[in-house]
Amino acid sequence: MRSYWQFAISLAWASVLILIFGRWLSLLLAADHESNIIQQAYAYSEFLLRPFFGLPGIDNQQHESGHIFEAAATVGFAVYFAAGVVVFAVSQSSLASHVARALAPVPIPAPALTDLTAEVAEPAPAEPHP
Repeated sequence: MRSYWQFAISLAWASVLILIFGRWLSLLLAADHESNIIQQAYAYSEFLLRPFFGLPGIDNQQHESGHIFEAAATVGFAVYFAAGVVVFAVSQSSLASHVARALAPVPIPAPALTDLTAEVAEPAPAEPHP
């Protein structure tokens, strides 16, 4: 059950990162801003990047050709990526400890050497030949 939750969380986290990276790339490559897909990507990613827009010293750099380097998207991607690494490292370490405990070999006590000699039966006496 736990692996399903981890898969769902990793899928959601990957979609967040792809959305932010897509915004950053479309601005950098000066994509058509009138496209429906681009407008939707901007709307959804703006919600995720809103905390990073007001940071001091972070300005968008627009080039003459229309390309925009959005520093807030770069910082936001880095922060979301780092947070994802920490979350998954913590979840994997606890999962790994449970799996290691479950797969650990169960110690079976070996019989003592003196017990082995006591269990050996004496050979049966040979029957006389007629």
